[in-house]
Amino acid sequence: MKKDIKQYAFFMAFLVKIIIILCQKITIIAQISNYLNYFVLLVLFIVFFMQIKNYKTKELFLITALIIIFGVSAFFCRDTILLQLLLFAICYKNIKLEKFLKFSLLSKIAILLIVIILWKVGLIDEVVTQRIGGNLIRHSWGLSHPNGLGLILFSICCDMLCLHYKKIKIYDIVFLIMALLISIFICNSRAAQIGIVVLLICALVIPKLEKKSIFTKTVVYLPIVLPVIALLLTILYSFNYSWIQKIDEILSSRVFYANSFLNYYGVNLFGNNFIYYGNSHSAPWFFALDCGYMFLLIKFGIVATVTFIYLIINAINKTIKTKNYAIFVYLIPFLFYGLMEQYVLYFQYNTILIYCVSLIFMNFNKSKEE
Repeated sequence: MKKDIKQYAFFMAFLVKIIIILCQKITIIAQISNYLNYFVLLVLFIVFFMQIKNYKTKELFLITALIIIFGVSAFFCRDTILLQLLLFAICYKNIKLEKFLKFSLLSKIAILLIVIILWKVGLIDEVVTQRIGGNLIRHSWGLSHPNGLGLILFSICCDMLCLHYKKIKIYDIVFLIMALLISIFICNSRAAQIGIVVLLICALVIPKLEKKSIFTKTVVYLPIVLPVIALLLTILYSFNYSWIQKIDEILSSRVFYANSFLNYYGVNLFGNNFIYYGNSHSAPWFFALDCGYMFLLIKFGIVATVTFIYLIINAINKTIKTKNYAIFVYLIPFLFYGLMEQYVLYFQYNTILIYCVSLIFMNFNKSKEE
């Protein structure tokens, strides 16, 4: 009975986080979002203390070390997303991955439909923007930004194809095509378009490559190679290379924004407190640091960045060891997505992160699903 209560509390906390991030245009949700976040943290700490007697001493030392690392980073940068991710991973105990992904999938679809219905009947507004340098109008369908619509559709597709690994259904393909068309013609989210295409490629190709050593060795290095690529592009932008300018154009000025943040804030051990860079006096618009890996490095600092990358590499090694290759269908597209969007760090969208981070405790918890 106590096990059921802990799982119910975990799922409730996760559902609240999805509601917060998808319902920002609903006034009452936006007004109480901070209190809801405190509620989630309270629930997670209660779950943690309810199961603390099940932790071994070494595990408690590891948990304490990780909480200190992400906690100190949160103090300096005033952003708790990595700390929240860790708490969810700690509380992810004796939960089947399939059950968790099904809950994630159904929750996202249900809340998205509710938001779209509320928008259609006129109870909430949508955000309409125009792409810089073009005449294309972008719609959010009741979400806080057009990119948010593309992102949640991409996330739902990841849930579906991970669940249906090696047994993709017709309706999976239909939904994938619909999500891609909406990402192109409605919200025009380039990051979502690329993410959905990479996801489809992974779903079709990984089952054929999963037993090849060259594939597994390549995947292990992705959490290192992709952040290094992002950092190099950001640094090299200052030298005005034409090919960097072309890449920046394809990525909707994301390299330029990352370079601006890097020059303005720099990099330190525990991160920087910022939301946007630039204002009406210094720039014609607010700069947003979209690139996930540069956001991780500049916002959260070197220590948290190295720790996060280590946790992902550990998860990839454990996945290879346990041959649970369906994880890669979810994880790899989001790793590439991190070159374009900071939401690679947000477990509400990149749901597999909770499972991946929890794998650091696998050696302690033999009852955990492997």
